[in-house]
Amino acid sequence: MLAEGGIPVRTCLTRLFGFVLCIAAIASSSVLALEPLRTSPRAASPAKPAVPNPSKPGPAAAPVAAPTAPLPPTVVPAADLVVSRCTDLIAAGKHREAFPILMEARARLGKVRDVRIEALLGRVALAEKVPEKALEFVGPYTATLDKLNPFAAEAYLVAGDAYLALGKNQQALETFDWLAGKADGKTLILAAEGCGKALMAMKDYAKAVEALQFAVHSAQASNDYNKQYDPLIARLQGLLNQARRLADAKGEPQASFDRAEKLRNEGKFPEALKIERVPKNWALV
Repeated sequence: MLAEGGIPVRTCLTRLFGFVLCIAAIASSSVLALEPLRTSPRAASPAKPAVPNPSKPGPAAAPVAAPTAPLPPTVVPAADLVVSRCTDLIAAGKHREAFPILMEARARLGKVRDVRIEALLGRVALAEKVPEKALEFVGPYTATLDKLNPFAAEAYLVAGDAYLALGKNQQALETFDWLAGKADGKTLILAAEGCGKALMAMKDYAKAVEALQFAVHSAQASNDYNKQYDPLIARLQGLLNQARRLADAKGEPQASFDRAEKLRNEGKFPEALKIERVPKNWALV
């Protein structure tokens, strides 16, 4: 039998079936590509400790291993293009597209690890709601709060977000707060935002207002030269408004915010900025 156009019906059905199989294969591959994020080897059940027999001396105890030092934040120039491309993909919400590219680049590097690739993989894990995996990627670089290498700044931001996702709010606050005291530019703004989110999670709304106010006005000052901060400012302003409402509902004073707003209304902008733009140690109780 011939279909319209002179093509046998059997041929049409065969082509349609092949097309459906192709679509199914593509969908399956996109899911399998992310499988390493969601699956990890199941931990073996701990063995029961042997009961010591005083009449039989056992083997000498093995020396206790020293704690592992954090890895230096290595950067491989050959990975620059991959890092740039995947940063843009993740910013556009295409983290599933970035994941196989990052994993392929990681495999090509062998035992060497580029801290930027590990941080981006951490971002993908956070987007996939697997904060434990995100910490596996960035943990070797954020094990201690020591001297900051600029290339590792994103790894600390990922670690702070992962702690927040796991409900470890104090650890998140300490990470963001330490980074805010070491960084500048956009990293400082994002670290202050992280402090604000952690403080809100801890229901310390007055301090959250201070941190988010600092982030908003720092971003606004940077936006005078670079309008790409507009989406970030809108996000920060939304968080600040939320923190203010929660602080008002709880009856918490917002002296720093109110004092800066009063100075702004009086036209004393330099004095207001002096209050708003001095980094504080928000982790202190």
